[in-house]
Amino acid sequence: MIKFDKLFDVLKERGISQYHLYTYRGISRSQIQRLKTGNVNVNTLNAILNILEDCTLNDIAEFIKDDETKEEEKKIS
Repeated sequence: MIKFDKLFDVLKERGISQYHLYTYRGISRSQIQRLKTGNVNVNTLNAILNILEDCTLNDIAEFIKDDETKEEEKKIS
């Protein structure tokens, strides 16, 4: 699973709201929602990284092995 929690931290640190992304930067509300669920396409990632200018994919995303994700879900249940 790829999580984008880091992205929302970076956006908050820089004072970039979700409203700003969809109103002024061409990132749709559905694309923002997909970022929250980890179901996003490469074009959206490219657009976000161009907006942030000095970030890489490692700065905004985290890869968690599926086995670890399943273990976390079991602990929550």
